[in-house]
Amino acid sequence: MHAHLDLVLEQIALLRISMEGRRMAYPARYDQEQLLNRYHAKNYLEQAIALLEIK
Repeated sequence: MHAHLDLVLEQIALLRISMEGRRMAYPARYDQEQLLNRYHAKNYLEQAIALLEIK
């Protein structure tokens, strides 16, 4: 359980850095960009589902 919390906190920190427009040094930047892409994909899927539910 504690390891899961650490992972979530790390992901939050990576997203915050990304949203501020800052970029990390490689190789950590690969993880940062991958997480940001997943975050955007999740948001787009949620928007699409919400639009489908309107009809």
